[in-house]
Amino acid sequence: MQVILNGEEKTGITFHLMDVNYDTGAILHQAETTILPTDTGKTLKFRCCDLAKKEVVVLLNNFKEKRSNPTSQNEKEATYFNHINIKESILNFELETAEQIDKRIRALTPWLNCVIPYQNQFIEFGNYKIYDKPCDKEVAQIIKITPKSIFIVCADKKVIEFSNLKIKSPLLKLFSDSYLKKILKINSKAL
Repeated sequence: MQVILNGEEKTGITFHLMDVNYDTGAILHQAETTILPTDTGKTLKFRCCDLAKKEVVVLLNNFKEKRSNPTSQNEKEATYFNHINIKESILNFELETAEQIDKRIRALTPWLNCVIPYQNQFIEFGNYKIYDKPCDKEVAQIIKITPKSIFIVCADKKVIEFSNLKIKSPLLKLFSDSYLKKILKINSKAL
């Protein structure tokens, strides 16, 4: 969800009249929810769906009691984001801070798996952990490799540990452990 990716603090639901343009009809009812630091696209979507279920009752009661007063939308207050595309799943350690990478991963979960670019391949991961203490290594550098994880430096010099690694390629996925053991090198870069 783009609101997570773009660092919004709140989102919500809007019931509005339909007109000939996209998303421009008069507003009938709105409700908002806070975006939590742990939210993923999935958790936020479900919370917004639950909010819509609750608020449609309010909307219908407003209709029933003739309290509904459609309000024109203020285009200056509207925010629109592009649809998420596959390129947004590629993590960029040279340009993105650990916080930005965290937002990207959470926003795309579960619809797109983010990947680590490495030597013309893409590495998928199951889990990640951010270490807040900055390091003195180069940005995008792999600074540690264990049998189950790799540690990569972000643009803000914070390190993220990625674990449960698999090669994205369908042909190589079965051999991910041995292939990754062979190609991953300390001090190489995730590019």
